Amino acid sequence: LWVVVPERPGPLPVVWQLHGHSDDHSAWLRRTTIECEAERIGCIVAMPFGERSFYHDSADGLRRWEAHILD
Repeated sequence: LWVVVPERPGPLPVVWQLHGHSDDHSAWLRRTTIECEAERIGCIVAMPFGERSFYHDSADGLRRWEAHILD
C-alpha cells in the first residue's frame, strides 16, 4: 500500500486509487500528477497493490484484497 499525504493540518478525506489489471500500485505515481492533485484538493490518496486479483479475495483465503480495502 502506497500513500500520498499532503502537508496540511487536520483530518483529511481518503481517496482509494485502484490500479488496472496490467499495472501495479506505482502506476499512479509514475503516470499521473497524483501528488500535486492530492495537495491541491487536500486529500490522502491510498494506492493498494492488488496483483491481478480484480481486488477479490482469493478462493484459498490467502490473499484478502477485498477485505483489506473494505475492512
